[in-house]
Amino acid sequence: MLFADKQVTPQPHGFDMRSPEDPRPPSNPENAPADGPEEVATVRGPIDEALKLLPEGVFLITAAHDTERSGIRVRNVMRCADVPVLIAVASRKGHVIEPLIRDSHHFALCVVRPDDRLLMRKFPVGAEPVGGGDPFDAIPTEDLGSGAPVPKRCIAAFDCEVVRHFDLDADHEIYVGQVLTVKMFG
Repeated sequence: MLFADKQVTPQPHGFDMRSPEDPRPPSNPENAPADGPEEVATVRGPIDEALKLLPEGVFLITAAHDTERSGIRVRNVMRCADVPVLIAVASRKGHVIEPLIRDSHHFALCVVRPDDRLLMRKFPVGAEPVGGGDPFDAIPTEDLGSGAPVPKRCIAAFDCEVVRHFDLDADHEIYVGQVLTVKMFG
């Protein structure tokens, strides 16, 4: 950015939550359609550079309904209200977690350590969990009240009730959740 004839490089504030394996290359695999891309949609040029300035992190949204549990790693999360506290999460369409969130009306948003190789490998960005079956079988979890599994290895977790769902004319959809419970993990 250029301010008063000086080049200014934006600095991240606080803890950088960006994954070391995900430096956001110009051709982003997250833009690929969920059913297998013939072509990968990419954003290039000044738009891509500007988008890199937006905050992102390593997050896992989880949900459970009846005996099914699942999760998806996402990067785009924001606080959208203070009273009540609301969080918006953008999630790739067509994921197995969709009906779990729809039927339970709840999800948990977990802040993942960028160096947590187990969760990074188990939950690829925008894709189905690796290994089939219950993705949380070998991962110690906790229930904060809604039934959504929260891995105890996360930094923090927000247990949320869905207050809005936006089905966009795009490859992602947005869930807005009212925060019911928060837990910090040591």
